[in-house]
Amino acid sequence: MPNRISSVGHIQITTVVFPSVFEIGDSVQITPVNRVIAVQRQRAVFFQNEFNFPDYDIFFRPIVQAVPNEQFRMTTINESNEISVQNLELFSISAASVVHIGSSEALRADSRIKNVRHLLQELP
Repeated sequence: MPNRISSVGHIQITTVVFPSVFEIGDSVQITPVNRVIAVQRQRAVFFQNEFNFPDYDIFFRPIVQAVPNEQFRMTTINESNEISVQNLELFSISAASVVHIGSSEALRADSRIKNVRHLLQELP
């Protein structure tokens, strides 16, 4: 990975939610991981230990890795040793997302969200 300088003039970010990453500069590896059980109910009644991660297989499935099925040659020409950003305005960075001004060798983000909705049934 070439050594480069990351230069930033102005950044405004309203919210960075865990485990998201905001980084200026070089990194070897970035691996944000996010696990959420989001419960929505018409009536806000919740019980302790009602929802547990082991109850949902989505949190334990292996990640399917994309395997390139064709070979290619890539040539990169860096005309400058500087990565320059004049102005960056972001409202939110969330759910294992990455905003990175710099170089990185590896990035592997994983966000898994189980949405549960409980609606009241109308009586006939």
